[in-house]
Amino acid sequence: MFLSLIRTPEAERDLTALSADAKAVTALWRMLNEHLQDRSFLENDNFTLADIELGAYAKRWFGLEGIERPSMPYLERWYSRLETHPGFKKYVDLPLT
Repeated sequence: MFLSLIRTPEAERDLTALSADAKAVTALWRMLNEHLQDRSFLENDNFTLADIELGAYAKRWFGLEGIERPSMPYLERWYSRLETHPGFKKYVDLPLT
């Protein structure tokens, strides 16, 4: 999705493929949303490297414009926590250049 929306000129985008990609990625985020229902981080209440890794993908997911994202409250809560964590801020939440 990122390459299709950001790196491909608008006139050259395959909207059918982009829609299929968005549905597939949304299904994966929904799985993580359910996993986070009763957890602060991926490993219960422990912030781990896994949170940083998936957080990098979540940063792109939440930052992409032009796609429709369904409400996923547990995922959104998790990402809000990540944004305040020093490890995440140091390694992931950097200005895009």
